[in-house]
Amino acid sequence: MDSKVHDERLALEAPLFANNFRGVAFFNAGIVAIVAFAHLTSKGKLCLAIITGLINFAFFLFSDTAIQALASIAKDAGDERSAYFANFRGQPWILFRAVSAIVSIAVVVFEIIFIYA
Repeated sequence: MDSKVHDERLALEAPLFANNFRGVAFFNAGIVAIVAFAHLTSKGKLCLAIITGLINFAFFLFSDTAIQALASIAKDAGDERSAYFANFRGQPWILFRAVSAIVSIAVVVFEIIFIYA
C-alpha cells in the first residue's frame, strides 16, 4: 500500500477511537456524579442502569470497530520495511478487542452496583 494512503487512513481512524474513549469516560463520570449527588427513585435508578448499559455497549461496538479498522490498516502496511510498521503489524489486536469487551462489561457491572448500593 502507498504510505500516503496508509497515513491518511491512520489519521482518520486513530482519532475516532480516542474521541470515543473520551466521550464514554465523560458520560460514565456523569452517571457516577448523578448517583453520588442526586436522590434517585427506583424508576430513576432503573433508567440510569439502562443508560449505563447502552452507553457502554455502544462504546464496545465503536471501539471494536475502530480496533478492527486499525488492525486492517496494519495488515495493509505489509509493504513497508521500517521498524515502525513492523511494530504496528505485530500488535495483539485480538487482545485489544478482548480488553475492550472486558472493560465495557466491568464498567456496567460496577456502575450498576453503585447505582443500587
